[in-house]
Amino acid sequence: MPRKAAARKEKLLTADDIYPVRTENAGNAKGIVSRIRDIMFFPYDFFERLGKTKGLDGAIGFLTFAAAVPAIYGSLTYVLGGGNAMKATTFGVAQYLFAMFLTIIGAVLTHLLLKLFGAKGPVATTFKTAVYAGAPWFLFSSIPIVSFFGLFWSVYLEVVGLRKTQGVGTLGAIVSAVLPILVGLGILVAYVMANPQIIAQAAAL
Repeated sequence: MPRKAAARKEKLLTADDIYPVRTENAGNAKGIVSRIRDIMFFPYDFFERLGKTKGLDGAIGFLTFAAAVPAIYGSLTYVLGGGNAMKATTFGVAQYLFAMFLTIIGAVLTHLLLKLFGAKGPVATTFKTAVYAGAPWFLFSSIPIVSFFGLFWSVYLEVVGLRKTQGVGTLGAIVSAVLPILVGLGILVAYVMANPQIIAQAAAL
């Protein structure tokens, strides 16, 4: 290789040179902020490294924080609007637990689908990938209009993440990421249509 070309190649910077992707202390406040920044700006590097880590790698702590964001936002908005504090707290706790439950169930369904496309990694890898990919949705889900952007962003991140952490192709990652969401939405819509009083109760909160 010519000397000038070699020199140019040596000067090329990777994402690690600009901002190292962190894998430590993901469950504490500083680690959570760092991970959100990594996920948002360096998803390819982040998920590639995540696939090489063992266990849940701080995903439980991250989910505990992330799921609380929309719950707290919704409760505070309701109280500041003149609503009852007790009802707001009850609704916030229910929303928090529901988000945790959906994330876990969604990750299990995603993993089962991934197996059909030849995924080799354990369910823990799928779970932490889904949790971290959900960061935009958790952060923006309470903001009208922006929430749709957050949902699509999270789906995109999960597709990228599953390709990197589970080694499946793009089609397998898309099907595995999107199908559980569609199933969940279908169940939710069917439940609400079968119980129209839910809408009235929610409006009365």
